Amino acid sequence: MPRRLRYAPPAGVLHVVNRGNERRTLFTESRDFEGFLGLMSWAKERCPIDILGYCLMPNHWHLVLSPDDAGAVSRYLHRVCTTHAVRLRWATGSIGNGHVYQQRYHASLVDSERYYFYVMRYVEANALRAGLVERAEHWPWSSLAERCGEDRGILSSPPLPLPDDWVETVNEGLPADILGQIRSSTEAHNSIVR
Repeated sequence: MPRRLRYAPPAGVLHVVNRGNERRTLFTESRDFEGFLGLMSWAKERCPIDILGYCLMPNHWHLVLSPDDAGAVSRYLHRVCTTHAVRLRWATGSIGNGHVYQQRYHASLVDSERYYFYVMRYVEANALRAGLVERAEHWPWSSLAERCGEDRGILSSPPLPLPDDWVETVNEGLPADILGQIRSSTEAHNSIVR
């Protein structure tokens, strides 16, 4: 049976998540994280997409994307995930050992300005919530670190300006009900489908 088409409206904003199969580690060393960031940048040059936010975690990643056309998200993520999977299998000597990713990816539509700011806070505070850093901007593989001077050239201009106190806002965390709403949109596999 063919896969259902995923719909990502042009100029819309999507929160995209993917996780290692069986929650296995995707990135173990700094060079693994850096290599994936390089893949993100490489694929961005080939697909009409804006990267508004990101956070790479040891066994999963979050992206906030805005496509220029309806198929851009699928094309972009196909390039990133396929190339990453091939490189990971090659580097670990595990070619032919099954899926690297749990599924294709999960994407949920960011349908309001308020929700956009919540999703951005959620994504950029991911390492802080996981206890990997004391402050969110200290996680080097996130868009917040890039905003604070770790310029990698990955980020696009945001559709809405972030508040002047953005770093402090991210470090405050989110209310439990908003955390639950965002988590349920990604864990329930609410992928955008047409």
